[in-house]
Amino acid sequence: MTAQAIDQSAFPYVPKGPQPATREVLPNHSTRLHLTRRGRLLLIGIPLMAAAACLVFSLGFFNSPATAASEAPPEPAGSVTYTVAPGDTVWTIAAVVAGGGDTRDAVQAIMDLNQLETSTIQVGQQLFLPAGD
Repeated sequence: MTAQAIDQSAFPYVPKGPQPATREVLPNHSTRLHLTRRGRLLLIGIPLMAAAACLVFSLGFFNSPATAASEAPPEPAGSVTYTVAPGDTVWTIAAVVAGGGDTRDAVQAIMDLNQLETSTIQVGQQLFLPAGD
């Protein structure tokens, strides 16, 4: 057998095994990170909102009007101090303060002097009572 030259142009191209994958790089392609509008909002907006919330919280915390009293409030003029005993109610205390007068007026005066929203009182609580005339 003699080696004859075979014209390869007569056969279609057949690759000889797996070919390595190549990546086509576009000419002006930047490798920078591109953020969408939503991405920019998340990247910038969420930390800004967290910082604003911390600022509002700290301003409210340091500017709050609630402070601990260092001493007992001064006794209102024209009143006496009474310590609530077991079994006392605002009504029974008011009945003694009113003497023979209207007990309802004495109850209202006691609640106003002590800035009470309800008639609930506790044993040992200090109450200001209107001084008898």
